[in-house]
Amino acid sequence: AYLRKSSNIARHPVYEVGVVAAVSASATYLSLFLRMDTTDLLAALYSDCKYETNATVDELCVESEAASIVLLLLVCAGVKLVITVFGTGTVVPGGHMVPSMAVGACLGRVLGFCLSLVQESVGDVGFFAECAGHDPCITPGVYAIIGSAAMLSAVSRMTVSLVVIIFELTDGIDYIMPSTICILVAKWVSDAFGRCRLLAA
Repeated sequence: AYLRKSSNIARHPVYEVGVVAAVSASATYLSLFLRMDTTDLLAALYSDCKYETNATVDELCVESEAASIVLLLLVCAGVKLVITVFGTGTVVPGGHMVPSMAVGACLGRVLGFCLSLVQESVGDVGFFAECAGHDPCITPGVYAIIGSAAMLSAVSRMTVSLVVIIFELTDGIDYIMPSTICILVAKWVSDAFGRCRLLAA
């Protein structure tokens, strides 16, 4: 919004649309995950490596390519975050809810993937002692779901309704407590930075 007020771009909406489209297309061509439709990306990030197979899920589950997967997901999260933040104030119609869920899902999937690699290398000892007899113990898709809920809570400041949405999305009562904790922490952190919601901005 500041860029539109401080420059002449607001007087030329066609040029603004062209610039936004060119920048978005150039930035999203970097990675396979960025080129995907966001809902397909979310479905792949939420999936379980053990039970679901398609080309994208298979690429997310290759442990020998861990460094490149983590890097690509972090790049995807960063590019989507920047495009969402700067795209919200333009004349191009677009939302922020699904892109913010994608950012959180990418970050959550990275955390879950890294934890699963650590658990496999360390074994069922120490912090991972509860994993004995559970295969798999850490499911990166669950971390992606919780991450997307936390990011959406930070952006929209939803709490209880978002917990209900996540419960209906996953159909799992086991995820209510971790999603509630993450949603509340995300809301408290975003409130510490300011009370203005992105929807109201």
